[in-house]
Amino acid sequence: MRKILFGLALAIAGTTAAQNYNPNSKNTLEVNINLQTGTSPISFDAPSLRLRRFIKDDLALRALVAVSTFSNTDRIYDAGNRANFGITTQNNWNFNIGVGVEKHIKSTEKLSAYIGGQVMFATGGGSFKGTNTTNGFNYVSGGEFKNSISGGFGFGLMGVFGADYYFTKNIYVGSEISFGYTYQFNGYQLNWNNQTNTATESKLTTSMGLGIAVNPGVRLGVRF
Repeated sequence: MRKILFGLALAIAGTTAAQNYNPNSKNTLEVNINLQTGTSPISFDAPSLRLRRFIKDDLALRALVAVSTFSNTDRIYDAGNRANFGITTQNNWNFNIGVGVEKHIKSTEKLSAYIGGQVMFATGGGSFKGTNTTNGFNYVSGGEFKNSISGGFGFGLMGVFGADYYFTKNIYVGSEISFGYTYQFNGYQLNWNNQTNTATESKLTTSMGLGIAVNPGVRLGVRF
């Protein structure tokens, strides 16, 4: 997903770089490529696409769509004979959207700083399954288990402060800091294994509160 978004940004940048800059351009499109990722079903830091529409020279509306996925496969070996092993597979996904507004302060011809606010909504889920194991950690010949996570939800009401640096007249890189209130509920986990042949459901963690977050990625955008 990160490679697709980055490739899209480069394609747009390559198309627009040859065009004359239009000072009346009202839109920007950018990608955010994270430098670090996590495995939690819920995250506000997924790689994203963001569109801005300038309704005034110094005032913009913004909309964000972010999607991330995580997949991992491991082997669990028999302590007495490494020729015997089990396999576990984990898959997580995260989707969030956000809308907001920005007030821009033109610092220089190349640097545009802004302050603003946004509302974010997130959801996510995942699955974890294995063969020759009943818990994903220990080898058990013939064992099998399945876990699934669903019902995750997140909400954020945040202020933002950021800056865009135009290294050409229509292509820029940016950085942003957000601060405010976030609520994250990681959902419900359903567990099953073939030894007990029973399914049990547990409630996962919830977190909430005020905080400051520095975007862990690089934003690359074009104005058109």
